[in-house]
Amino acid sequence: MLKTICVKSNNEQVNDYIIDNIKKFELNDIYLSIHKFSIYKNIIVHYKGNNYDKFINAFSNLLAKVTIKFYNNYLIKYLINANYFYFSDFDKDKILEYCKENCLEEEFSSKREFTLRRIFKNYLLNNNKIILKGFINFGLKDYLTLLDDVVSQSVNNYLIEKEYKEFIELLRCYVNSKPPIADKIYLIYENNNSTLIDENGDDILIDSNIKNHYLSDITFSKNDYCLNTLLTLLPRELIINHYDNTAKDDFLTTLELIFEDRILYS
Repeated sequence: MLKTICVKSNNEQVNDYIIDNIKKFELNDIYLSIHKFSIYKNIIVHYKGNNYDKFINAFSNLLAKVTIKFYNNYLIKYLINANYFYFSDFDKDKILEYCKENCLEEEFSSKREFTLRRIFKNYLLNNNKIILKGFINFGLKDYLTLLDDVVSQSVNNYLIEKEYKEFIELLRCYVNSKPPIADKIYLIYENNNSTLIDENGDDILIDSNIKNHYLSDITFSKNDYCLNTLLTLLPRELIINHYDNTAKDDFLTTLELIFEDRILYS
């Protein structure tokens, strides 16, 4: 049984990648020829073997990898510009970085490979020619739906990060604009739990009912109320006893960003 597939592309990097990987197909009876017609390089593959399904699967897998390697960012940028055109170029670049990270998540990575292989296989079963860039632009509806979820998630990630940075900057400015109220406060931090002690060794009440002028909308936890108390007392020195044998978590990092050189570790 003879099956011929022709891939048309004018991207030399893509062409080289396709040609190199076709040569690695673990199949006999494959014949490769390359011809330049008009603006496209035509990569023509004849398969004369009996394992037709294996050949189609190998080619579908290759085109899926090509899409991920060479066109994924292109498609993400298209979705960002189409759906979030009102963001600045700086914001769009940041969202793109989040998208790249989220695309590496194991669950999405396996799902996108499966989706792309299915799309290309369905097409190649009924067609022997594919204009690659045209198909990327107009033939990947199901994959774009998948990518759109990633872009939406990445926008949310970015907005949370942006809010957090603005929140930190606001509180840093507040701390630096006010005179200290307390001289020293000790923070005992263990297993993500905070205990505040004044310079006389007495516990400081962390009141969850206090009017929360300084709490962010990002999270609500016991440590948020601890932060609120510290911003009310404004210590000249905040001495932290961190008993966990772990790296600093988000709460300690946030304190460092807000109180800066007022913080000492003991």
